[in-house]
Amino acid sequence: MKKKLFLTLVLILVGVLSFSALSKCYNRSDYDDISTQSFLDNKSNQNINLENIEKRAIDSLTVSIIQKSIKPLDRIYKEFTKAKSPIENYWKAYISYQKAIYGLVKLQQEVLSDDKTIIKENVEQGIETLKNTAKSSESYALLATLTSLSIDYQTNLKKMVVVGDTKKYFKKALELNAKNLRAHLGLARLDYYTPKKFGGKKEVTKILEDALACDDQTIKSPIMPSWGRIDVYELIIKHNVEERNMEVAKKYFREATEKYPNEYRINMLAKLFV
Repeated sequence: MKKKLFLTLVLILVGVLSFSALSKCYNRSDYDDISTQSFLDNKSNQNINLENIEKRAIDSLTVSIIQKSIKPLDRIYKEFTKAKSPIENYWKAYISYQKAIYGLVKLQQEVLSDDKTIIKENVEQGIETLKNTAKSSESYALLATLTSLSIDYQTNLKKMVVVGDTKKYFKKALELNAKNLRAHLGLARLDYYTPKKFGGKKEVTKILEDALACDDQTIKSPIMPSWGRIDVYELIIKHNVEERNMEVAKKYFREATEKYPNEYRINMLAKLFV
């Protein structure tokens, strides 16, 4: 409940956004940032193991939630103490993001002040990591996502500035790569959590359909991010159920269960159709 109220507050501050303008296709090369290719070329620290890093980070979050301990995430984060290259710093920040998610999950389960500290510390840590490294479409999308989580603990005056930064980073991510699934997902979340009376919920399905039309990765590589598609399916199903567009919701639910038959978050959505 707290999380939903927080997100609603965040997006009331955003106001009426022109989501179609932000998520439009820019006439630029898919790889037109310092980016993407430098991610692959600058693996500067041979002691950092990037093999299956995305899966290892997500699995560590799952174990942390089950064990009610952040230690599994701390262990994988320590591997990136000497991160130098853009790709290493991306994953370092991504693990900070997962640690912040752990704090949010705990905050929903039991209201403890240290959980708020976990969220703030790791969000700030992730933001600092990304701000101090070369930028790419992917790093801008993650930076925007982390920045959106920081709004809750800002002063009222600072909230407006941070909201503006969030929009700016998502826009930059799409300018650099219009086919970035994670950037489209972030914009869809903004629209979804903005109340209708403030101009929200108008383009959620369209933006999420744009996300689903993107590949998980623009450049195929085991060390590049591919996360987000499950989140897209989850949100597009929930939104259309809430809007009573049941046939659309069922269509995407069938599609998601075929693609991810063992995904707990997707299977839990079955109760929405009872």
